[in-house]
Amino acid sequence: MNTRLELLLGGAHDPSEVFAALGGAFAVQAGPVTTERWTCLDTPDWRLHRAGLTLRDRRRGGTGELIVTGRGERVSTSTRVSTWPRRIDAVAASPLRERIAPIVGTRALLPLVTVESRSIRMNLLDELQKTRVRVQIDQQRLEDAKHTPLPLRVVLTSLRGYESDGTRCAHLLRESMSVLPQYVHAVDAALTAAGHVPGGVAMRDFNPSAP
Repeated sequence: MNTRLELLLGGAHDPSEVFAALGGAFAVQAGPVTTERWTCLDTPDWRLHRAGLTLRDRRRGGTGELIVTGRGERVSTSTRVSTWPRRIDAVAASPLRERIAPIVGTRALLPLVTVESRSIRMNLLDELQKTRVRVQIDQQRLEDAKHTPLPLRVVLTSLRGYESDGTRCAHLLRESMSVLPQYVHAVDAALTAAGHVPGGVAMRDFNPSAP
C-alpha cells in the first residue's frame, strides 16, 4: 500500500520552489497539468464537520464526483447534481449516500466554499529511473471576486517499499519552505479564507424554494 503525506506551504511559494527542493535529491519526471474546481458541502449546523467528515463536490471538465473523507475513510460516487443547496435525496443511491444520510438527516447540503485548482504532477526517480515518490502540487484559489490565493498544497505518495523517500521529501520541503502545521488541511484553509468558522456560528438555513 502506498503512503501519502499532505503538506500546505505558507507564504508566497510556487511550484518551482518545490521542484528545486526535491530536484537535488531525485531525478524529476514532469507529468501532466490538470485543472478542476471543488466545492465543500455541509449542513447549516455543520453536521458532517462535527462527525469528523468532509464532503466535496469535485468537477473536472464535464465530470462530477462527490467525495467524503475523514476518520481514515474515503468514499466517492459520480454525481449529476449541478447546483447546491440540495437535500440528500438529490444524491444518487450509493455507498456515499448511505454513509452521510444518517448524519445529514433532513437538513440541506450547502455550498460553503468553491476552490479553483491547477495541479502539476511529477515522479521522483532513483538512479535506475524507477519511480519512488509521486508528487502532486496544487495551486489553489477561491472562486470569489478577488480570486483569493490559498496555500500551495503538496501531496507526496511513496510507492510501496519507499516510504522513507516520502519522509525525506517532506523533510527537504520543511527545510527550505514554510510548512503549515500538519493539522491544517486544504479544506480548512479554504473555509477560513472564505470567512467560515467550522463548527461555530450556524450558517443560514436552507430555502425550501431553492432548486
